[in-house]
Amino acid sequence: MIVIRKERTTDHNAVREITDFRLIEELRKSRSFIPELSLVADCDNKVIGYLLFVEVDIGGYKELLLSHVAVHPDFQKKGIARLLINGAHDKARELGYHFAVANGEAVFFKKFGYVPAMTYDIEQPVFEKENGVYMAKYLNFTELPIFGTPVYPREYNMDRVEEIHAASDLKKDENVIKSVKVPSKEVKNMSSATPHNEAELGMIAATVIMPGDPLRAKYIAENFLSGAVQFNAVRNMFGYTGLYNGRRVSVMGSGMGMPSMGIYSYELYNNYDVETIIRIGSAGGLLDDINLRDVVIAQAACTDSNYVYQYDLPGNYAPIGDFDLISQGVEVAKKENKKVRVGNVASTDIFYNNYPDVNKKWASMGVLCIEMETAALYMNAAAAGKKALSILTISDHLFKEGELSSSERQTGFNDMIKIALELV
Repeated sequence: MIVIRKERTTDHNAVREITDFRLIEELRKSRSFIPELSLVADCDNKVIGYLLFVEVDIGGYKELLLSHVAVHPDFQKKGIARLLINGAHDKARELGYHFAVANGEAVFFKKFGYVPAMTYDIEQPVFEKENGVYMAKYLNFTELPIFGTPVYPREYNMDRVEEIHAASDLKKDENVIKSVKVPSKEVKNMSSATPHNEAELGMIAATVIMPGDPLRAKYIAENFLSGAVQFNAVRNMFGYTGLYNGRRVSVMGSGMGMPSMGIYSYELYNNYDVETIIRIGSAGGLLDDINLRDVVIAQAACTDSNYVYQYDLPGNYAPIGDFDLISQGVEVAKKENKKVRVGNVASTDIFYNNYPDVNKKWASMGVLCIEMETAALYMNAAAAGKKALSILTISDHLFKEGELSSSERQTGFNDMIKIALELV
């Protein structure tokens, strides 16, 4: 079993064997050293990896530098570096840091939400320019004017840096901080917005909650998130990033219909490195035992749309949600004593359908409800190799009287919203 934990004094010899970095011993004595961010990967009481973040000065503010990360040669390429870096990021957020910078391979650090530091007007120190691409990650929200060239600890001088890079060639994890350069075209693409989203890379969390109505996104940001900051207002499709129970999450409207969901979810997955999208929306009930305000988790989505044609498949395709998210959603609902239905839904392109009895046809096949976005979301997630889930609240019923008003749809879906946020 691998455990990421704080380094102990008794670990020093093991760390020295992995890294062979004399600088670490000096940094442990310096004011820049943060004991909570000196971490080891422990496998059955054996140290197999090490990571160190130290404080640097950026524009007069104390932020972080990824100083060292190394993995024992027998355990490289097994995800140990990923565990160390993710664990350190979580602890750094708890400690209140706003930015982390790192120098190395852009493609690797991009997986962790790092973007070219120039995105935030953070400049690469001169002596680092031959060692890779300078990257930065936004950890916590701030309106402080944090920009400029990081000032490294005095122990981290140029001569010592060169010595470390030379000594580390055979020791450090080959997947981390390689001394390569990225073409300027790639850097430009990594930091550009889209025609529909003005956010810079790093502003959007790995998980995005997506209501159809952008005003519902605003409602969630104002009522459920702390420290929420708006990242998009293009076409009034509002998007915000904040914290829910200390976990970073974004919320953004998708608009109505599969074409709109297709655009926004595609860009989030492919342009902003979002890993998970959870749709929360309204739906029309179809079955007799489905009632107003019932919560439905979409296991799969039938559709009358031709959205799937773009994938040039040799037959029909069944869009399905992520099994882990479905299972977790059911468990969260049970803990909250909320009843949910899990099953098939129908995603339609046609709100005012001229075809008689179309909804009865769906109901005859056990489809729980009808809506307009889930199938496109599930297909985009599958094509991108990402995760998706659709959680729906019944706002009206196709065969019963009664429906929720527009204001009730905007503010009355709290059960669904809480289930989604607990999945972050």
